[in-house]
Amino acid sequence: MMIAWALLACACLRDDAERHDLDGLVVVENFDETICAGTFAYLERRLSALERETGLPRDPLGLIFHWIYERDMIPAYCGERAGACAPGRDFYTQLRSFSHEVAHAHLSRLGRPRVWLVEGMATMLEEDFSSEPDPVVAPSDMLRDDDPRYLDYNSAGAFTVYLRDRYGMPQLLDYYAATDKADANSSVAIFRDIFGDDFSVVEADYLASDMPLAVGSPDCDVAEVAWNGDTWSHAFALTCDDPASIGPQQPLDEPERPLLWAGVTMTAPAGGFAFSLEASGPVWITIIRCDRPDVVFLSADEPQTDVALEAGRYLVSADTYVDVGSSATVTARQLAVTPVLAAGDGTSPPGFVSHRLGARRHE
Repeated sequence: MMIAWALLACACLRDDAERHDLDGLVVVENFDETICAGTFAYLERRLSALERETGLPRDPLGLIFHWIYERDMIPAYCGERAGACAPGRDFYTQLRSFSHEVAHAHLSRLGRPRVWLVEGMATMLEEDFSSEPDPVVAPSDMLRDDDPRYLDYNSAGAFTVYLRDRYGMPQLLDYYAATDKADANSSVAIFRDIFGDDFSVVEADYLASDMPLAVGSPDCDVAEVAWNGDTWSHAFALTCDDPASIGPQQPLDEPERPLLWAGVTMTAPAGGFAFSLEASGPVWITIIRCDRPDVVFLSADEPQTDVALEAGRYLVSADTYVDVGSSATVTARQLAVTPVLAAGDGTSPPGFVSHRLGARRHE
Protein backbone atom coordinates (compact mmCIF):
# COMPACT_ATOMS: atom_id res chain seq x y z
CA MET A 1 0.00 0.00 0.00
CA MET A 2 2.78 2.43 0.94
CA ILE A 3 4.71 1.57 -2.25
CA ALA A 4 1.65 2.25 -4.39
CA TRP A 5 1.09 5.58 -2.62
CA ALA A 6 4.72 6.58 -3.17
CA LEU A 7 4.51 5.76 -6.87
CA LEU A 8 1.36 7.88 -7.14
CA ALA A 9 3.06 10.85 -5.47
CA CYS A 10 6.23 10.58 -7.53
CA ALA A 11 4.23 10.41 -10.74
CA CYS A 12 2.74 13.83 -9.94
CA LEU A 13 6.02 15.69 -9.39
CA ARG A 14 7.04 18.06 -12.15
CA ASP A 15 10.40 17.59 -13.78
CA ASP A 16 11.22 21.26 -13.15
CA ALA A 17 10.32 21.26 -9.44
CA GLU A 18 12.86 23.34 -7.49
CA ARG A 19 14.49 22.22 -4.25
CA HIS A 20 15.43 24.64 -1.48
CA ASP A 21 17.75 23.33 1.25
CA LEU A 22 16.96 24.81 4.65
CA ASP A 23 18.20 23.88 8.14
CA GLY A 24 16.77 20.40 8.67
CA LEU A 25 14.19 20.83 5.91
CA VAL A 26 14.12 20.53 2.13
CA VAL A 27 11.34 22.44 0.36
CA VAL A 28 10.23 21.06 -2.99
CA GLU A 29 8.51 23.87 -4.89
CA ASN A 30 6.04 22.50 -7.41
CA PHE A 31 4.33 25.69 -8.65
CA ASP A 32 4.96 28.94 -10.55
CA GLU A 33 3.89 31.59 -8.03
CA THR A 34 6.59 33.70 -6.36
CA ILE A 35 7.64 32.65 -2.86
CA CYS A 36 7.60 35.66 -0.53
CA ALA A 37 10.85 36.77 1.05
CA GLY A 38 10.14 35.77 4.65
CA THR A 39 8.68 32.33 3.97
CA PHE A 40 11.75 30.15 4.39
CA ALA A 41 12.61 31.83 7.70
CA TYR A 42 9.03 31.12 8.82
CA LEU A 43 9.38 27.41 7.93
CA GLU A 44 12.59 27.16 9.93
CA ARG A 45 10.93 28.90 12.90
CA ARG A 46 8.15 26.31 12.90
CA LEU A 47 10.65 23.46 12.96
CA SER A 48 12.54 25.13 15.81
CA ALA A 49 9.26 25.54 17.69
CA LEU A 50 8.63 21.80 17.33
CA GLU A 51 12.03 21.02 18.81
CA ARG A 52 11.33 23.36 21.70
CA GLU A 53 7.82 22.08 22.41
CA THR A 54 8.63 18.36 22.13
CA GLY A 55 12.24 18.25 23.33
CA LEU A 56 12.86 15.99 20.33
CA PRO A 57 15.78 17.17 18.15
CA ARG A 58 15.07 17.61 14.47
CA ASP A 59 15.44 14.47 12.40
CA PRO A 60 19.13 14.07 11.42
CA LEU A 61 17.98 12.74 8.04
CA GLY A 62 15.96 15.91 7.45
CA LEU A 63 12.32 16.44 6.46
CA ILE A 64 10.99 17.10 2.97
CA PHE A 65 8.13 19.56 2.48
CA HIS A 66 6.43 19.04 -0.88
CA TRP A 67 4.72 22.42 -1.16
CA ILE A 68 1.48 22.04 -3.11
CA TYR A 69 0.03 25.42 -3.99
CA GLU A 70 -3.30 24.46 -5.58
CA ARG A 71 -5.69 22.84 -3.16
CA ASP A 72 -7.30 20.77 -5.92
CA MET A 73 -3.95 19.10 -6.56
CA ILE A 74 -3.65 17.62 -3.05
CA PRO A 75 -5.65 14.43 -3.86
CA ALA A 76 -3.22 13.65 -6.69
CA TYR A 77 -0.46 13.37 -4.10
CA CYS A 78 -2.38 12.16 -1.06
CA GLY A 79 -5.37 10.23 -2.34
CA GLU A 80 -9.04 11.03 -2.78
CA ARG A 81 -10.63 13.43 -0.26
CA ALA A 82 -7.30 14.04 1.51
CA GLY A 83 -6.45 17.62 2.42
CA ALA A 84 -2.78 16.85 3.13
CA CYS A 85 -0.63 13.85 4.03
CA ALA A 86 2.55 13.01 5.90
CA PRO A 87 3.39 9.31 5.53
CA GLY A 88 6.89 9.81 6.92
CA ARG A 89 9.69 12.34 6.59
CA ASP A 90 8.11 13.53 3.32
CA PHE A 91 4.89 15.52 3.65
CA TYR A 92 2.58 17.04 1.04
CA THR A 93 0.49 20.08 1.89
CA GLN A 94 -0.36 23.70 1.23
CA LEU A 95 1.41 26.38 3.23
CA ARG A 96 -1.62 26.93 5.49
CA SER A 97 -1.33 23.38 6.86
CA PHE A 98 2.47 23.32 7.12
CA SER A 99 2.63 23.58 10.91
CA HIS A 100 0.26 20.60 11.32
CA GLU A 101 1.88 18.34 8.74
CA VAL A 102 5.45 19.14 9.78
CA ALA A 103 4.51 17.98 13.29
CA HIS A 104 3.52 14.62 11.79
CA ALA A 105 6.80 14.40 9.90
CA HIS A 106 8.83 15.45 12.97
CA LEU A 107 7.28 12.64 15.03
CA SER A 108 7.28 10.02 12.26
CA ARG A 109 10.53 8.43 13.44
CA LEU A 110 8.69 7.38 16.63
CA GLY A 111 6.22 5.25 14.67
CA ARG A 112 2.52 5.44 13.97
CA PRO A 113 0.23 5.03 17.01
CA ARG A 114 -3.56 5.25 17.05
CA VAL A 115 -5.16 7.95 14.89
CA TRP A 116 -6.38 10.03 17.85
CA LEU A 117 -2.83 10.39 19.17
CA VAL A 118 -1.24 11.04 15.77
CA GLU A 119 -3.71 13.83 15.05
CA GLY A 120 -3.97 14.99 18.64
CA MET A 121 -0.24 15.61 18.82
CA ALA A 122 -0.19 17.51 15.52
CA THR A 123 -3.21 19.58 16.55
CA MET A 124 -1.54 20.44 19.86
CA LEU A 125 1.73 21.41 18.16
CA GLU A 126 0.44 23.31 15.14
CA GLU A 127 0.29 27.07 14.74
CA ASP A 128 -3.48 27.30 15.13
CA PHE A 129 -5.56 27.36 18.27
CA SER A 130 -8.29 24.74 18.15
CA SER A 131 -11.96 25.22 18.94
CA GLU A 132 -13.75 23.82 21.97
CA PRO A 133 -13.64 20.01 22.28
CA ASP A 134 -16.95 18.17 22.04
CA PRO A 135 -17.84 17.12 25.62
CA VAL A 136 -19.70 14.02 24.39
CA VAL A 137 -16.66 12.66 22.52
CA ALA A 138 -14.91 10.37 24.99
CA PRO A 139 -11.27 9.30 24.61
CA SER A 140 -12.37 5.65 24.58
CA ASP A 141 -14.51 6.44 21.52
CA MET A 142 -11.60 8.13 19.75
CA LEU A 143 -9.35 5.22 20.64
CA ARG A 144 -11.31 2.99 18.26
CA ASP A 145 -11.10 5.40 15.30
CA ASP A 146 -8.98 4.19 12.41
CA ASP A 147 -9.82 6.91 9.88
CA PRO A 148 -8.75 10.52 10.56
CA ARG A 149 -11.59 11.80 8.35
CA TYR A 150 -14.07 10.83 11.07
CA LEU A 151 -12.02 12.02 14.03
CA ASP A 152 -12.93 15.06 16.12
CA TYR A 153 -9.57 16.85 15.94
CA ASN A 154 -10.45 19.37 18.64
CA SER A 155 -11.28 16.60 21.10
CA ALA A 156 -8.20 14.57 20.16
CA GLY A 157 -6.04 17.64 20.66
CA ALA A 158 -7.69 18.47 23.98
CA PHE A 159 -7.10 14.98 25.43
CA THR A 160 -3.51 15.05 24.19
CA VAL A 161 -2.98 18.40 25.93
CA TYR A 162 -4.50 16.92 29.10
CA LEU A 163 -2.04 14.00 29.03
CA ARG A 164 0.92 16.29 28.37
CA ASP A 165 -0.03 18.58 31.25
CA ARG A 166 -0.67 15.64 33.59
CA TYR A 167 2.37 13.50 32.81
CA GLY A 168 4.79 15.67 30.83
CA MET A 169 5.94 15.58 27.24
CA PRO A 170 8.69 12.93 27.70
CA GLN A 171 6.21 10.32 28.94
CA LEU A 172 3.73 11.27 26.24
CA LEU A 173 6.40 10.70 23.59
CA ASP A 174 7.25 7.36 25.22
CA TYR A 175 3.61 6.35 24.88
CA TYR A 176 3.56 7.58 21.29
CA ALA A 177 6.50 5.34 20.41
CA ALA A 178 5.36 2.37 22.49
CA THR A 179 1.98 2.21 20.72
CA ASP A 180 3.41 2.13 17.20
CA LYS A 181 0.95 0.06 15.11
CA ALA A 182 -0.89 -1.00 18.29
CA ASP A 183 -4.58 -1.87 18.22
CA ALA A 184 -7.07 -0.28 20.62
CA ASN A 185 -6.80 -2.99 23.30
CA SER A 186 -3.01 -2.99 23.24
CA SER A 187 -2.96 0.80 23.47
CA VAL A 188 -5.01 0.62 26.67
CA ALA A 189 -2.66 -1.96 28.21
CA ILE A 190 0.42 0.03 27.23
CA PHE A 191 -1.17 3.17 28.69
CA ARG A 192 -0.91 1.73 32.20
CA ASP A 193 2.66 0.53 31.58
CA ILE A 194 3.78 4.01 30.53
CA PHE A 195 1.71 6.31 32.73
CA GLY A 196 1.07 4.05 35.74
CA ASP A 197 -2.69 4.72 35.69
CA ASP A 198 -5.65 2.93 34.14
CA PHE A 199 -6.92 4.51 30.94
CA SER A 200 -10.50 4.41 32.26
CA VAL A 201 -9.55 6.35 35.40
CA VAL A 202 -7.70 9.02 33.44
CA GLU A 203 -10.57 9.25 30.96
CA ALA A 204 -13.04 9.82 33.80
CA ASP A 205 -10.81 12.52 35.31
CA TYR A 206 -10.51 14.21 31.91
CA LEU A 207 -14.26 14.16 31.22
CA ALA A 208 -14.91 15.64 34.67
CA SER A 209 -12.38 18.43 34.12
CA ASP A 210 -12.58 21.71 32.28
CA MET A 211 -11.45 20.22 28.98
CA PRO A 212 -8.50 22.23 27.66
CA LEU A 213 -8.21 23.70 24.22
CA ALA A 214 -5.44 22.22 22.13
CA VAL A 215 -3.42 25.39 22.55
CA GLY A 216 -1.06 25.66 19.62
CA SER A 217 2.20 27.48 19.18
CA PRO A 218 1.66 30.77 17.29
CA ASP A 219 4.52 32.22 15.25
CA CYS A 220 5.71 34.52 18.02
CA ASP A 221 9.44 34.19 17.31
CA VAL A 222 9.29 37.35 15.20
CA ALA A 223 10.39 40.96 15.71
CA GLU A 224 9.14 42.72 18.84
CA VAL A 225 7.76 46.24 18.39
CA ALA A 226 8.03 48.38 21.53
CA TRP A 227 5.42 50.70 23.01
CA ASN A 228 5.88 54.47 22.92
CA GLY A 229 4.36 55.47 26.20
CA ASP A 230 0.70 54.41 26.13
CA THR A 231 0.70 53.93 22.33
CA TRP A 232 1.79 51.01 20.16
CA SER A 233 1.97 51.24 16.38
CA HIS A 234 3.37 49.24 13.49
CA ALA A 235 3.27 49.78 9.73
CA PHE A 236 3.16 46.57 7.67
CA ALA A 237 4.61 46.82 4.15
CA LEU A 238 2.77 43.65 2.92
CA THR A 239 4.59 43.20 -0.35
CA CYS A 240 5.95 39.82 -1.34
CA ASP A 241 9.54 41.07 -1.44
CA ASP A 242 9.39 42.43 2.12
CA PRO A 243 11.59 40.31 4.44
CA ALA A 244 8.69 39.76 6.84
CA SER A 245 6.16 38.55 4.23
CA ILE A 246 5.09 34.88 4.14
CA GLY A 247 3.31 33.28 1.18
CA PRO A 248 1.81 32.50 -1.23
CA GLN A 249 -1.27 30.76 0.10
CA GLN A 250 -4.23 29.94 -2.11
CA PRO A 251 -7.48 31.06 -0.42
CA LEU A 252 -10.66 29.05 -0.78
CA ASP A 253 -12.94 31.95 -1.64
CA GLU A 254 -10.80 33.45 -4.45
CA PRO A 255 -8.34 30.72 -5.50
CA GLU A 256 -6.90 32.85 -8.29
CA ARG A 257 -5.69 35.53 -5.80
CA PRO A 258 -2.87 34.29 -3.55
CA LEU A 259 -2.51 35.63 -0.02
CA LEU A 260 0.50 36.66 2.00
CA TRP A 261 0.87 37.57 5.66
CA ALA A 262 3.39 39.05 8.09
CA GLY A 263 3.60 39.37 11.85
CA VAL A 264 5.27 41.18 14.73
CA THR A 265 4.83 40.89 18.48
CA MET A 266 3.99 43.35 21.22
CA THR A 267 4.12 42.97 24.98
CA ALA A 268 1.02 44.62 26.43
CA PRO A 269 0.31 45.62 30.01
CA ALA A 270 -3.06 44.71 31.49
CA GLY A 271 -5.87 47.11 30.73
CA GLY A 272 -8.17 48.48 28.09
CA PHE A 273 -6.99 49.32 24.60
CA ALA A 274 -8.40 50.98 21.49
CA PHE A 275 -7.13 49.28 18.33
CA SER A 276 -7.39 50.93 14.93
CA LEU A 277 -6.37 50.03 11.40
CA GLU A 278 -5.46 52.24 8.46
CA ALA A 279 -4.99 50.27 5.23
CA SER A 280 -4.63 51.02 1.54
CA GLY A 281 -6.56 47.92 0.49
CA PRO A 282 -8.17 44.69 1.78
CA VAL A 283 -6.26 43.73 4.92
CA TRP A 284 -7.20 41.48 7.85
CA ILE A 285 -5.49 41.91 11.21
CA THR A 286 -5.30 39.18 13.85
CA ILE A 287 -4.12 39.98 17.38
CA ILE A 288 -3.62 36.83 19.41
CA ARG A 289 -2.01 36.12 22.75
CA CYS A 290 1.04 33.92 22.30
CA ASP A 291 0.15 31.46 25.05
CA ARG A 292 -3.65 31.37 25.01
CA PRO A 293 -6.50 31.58 22.48
CA ASP A 294 -7.56 35.22 23.03
CA VAL A 295 -8.14 36.68 19.57
CA VAL A 296 -9.01 40.13 18.19
CA PHE A 297 -9.83 40.83 14.55
CA LEU A 298 -9.64 44.08 12.59
CA SER A 299 -10.30 44.60 8.89
CA ALA A 300 -10.93 47.36 6.36
CA ASP A 301 -14.66 46.86 7.04
CA GLU A 302 -14.24 46.91 10.83
CA PRO A 303 -11.12 49.01 11.44
CA GLN A 304 -11.66 49.87 15.12
CA THR A 305 -12.42 48.05 18.35
CA ASP A 306 -11.94 48.50 22.10
CA VAL A 307 -10.76 45.45 24.04
CA ALA A 308 -9.53 44.37 27.45
CA LEU A 309 -6.14 42.65 27.47
CA GLU A 310 -4.35 40.73 30.15
CA ALA A 311 -0.65 41.44 30.47
CA GLY A 312 1.35 39.31 28.07
CA ARG A 313 2.94 38.90 24.67
CA TYR A 314 0.74 39.11 21.58
CA LEU A 315 1.25 38.28 17.92
CA VAL A 316 -0.09 40.97 15.59
CA SER A 317 -0.37 39.61 12.05
CA ALA A 318 -1.70 41.08 8.82
CA ASP A 319 -3.07 39.20 5.78
CA THR A 320 -3.70 40.59 2.31
CA TYR A 321 -3.75 39.57 -1.33
CA VAL A 322 -0.35 39.35 -3.03
CA ASP A 323 -1.55 41.23 -6.11
CA VAL A 324 -2.76 44.20 -4.05
CA GLY A 325 0.41 44.91 -2.14
CA SER A 326 -1.52 46.77 0.56
CA SER A 327 0.10 48.79 3.30
CA ALA A 328 -1.43 48.70 6.77
CA THR A 329 -0.79 50.48 10.05
CA VAL A 330 -2.13 49.06 13.31
CA THR A 331 -2.26 51.34 16.34
CA ALA A 332 -3.17 50.55 19.94
CA ARG A 333 -3.81 53.23 22.55
CA GLN A 334 -4.26 52.47 26.21
CA LEU A 335 -7.63 53.53 27.56
CA ALA A 336 -8.18 55.29 30.85
CA VAL A 337 -11.10 52.96 31.60
CA THR A 338 -10.85 49.21 30.99
CA PRO A 339 -13.85 47.54 29.29
CA VAL A 340 -15.96 45.63 31.81
CA LEU A 341 -15.22 42.13 30.49
CA ALA A 342 -11.68 40.81 30.80
CA ALA A 343 -9.97 38.17 28.72
CA GLY A 344 -9.65 34.84 30.46
CA ASP A 345 -12.67 35.05 32.79
CA GLY A 346 -14.68 32.57 30.74
CA THR A 347 -16.32 35.23 28.59
CA SER A 348 -15.26 37.13 25.49
CA PRO A 349 -14.36 40.80 26.00
CA PRO A 350 -15.46 43.39 23.45
CA GLY A 351 -13.70 42.86 20.14
CA PHE A 352 -12.73 39.27 20.89
CA VAL A 353 -14.12 36.37 18.90
CA SER A 354 -13.68 32.61 19.08
CA HIS A 355 -11.84 31.78 15.87
CA ARG A 356 -8.86 29.77 14.72
CA LEU A 357 -5.63 31.65 14.13
CA GLY A 358 -5.02 32.38 10.47
CA ALA A 359 -8.59 31.58 9.42
CA ARG A 360 -8.60 34.53 7.03
CA ARG A 361 -5.94 32.89 4.94
CA HIS A 362 -7.89 29.61 4.96
CA GLU A 363 -11.14 31.01 3.60
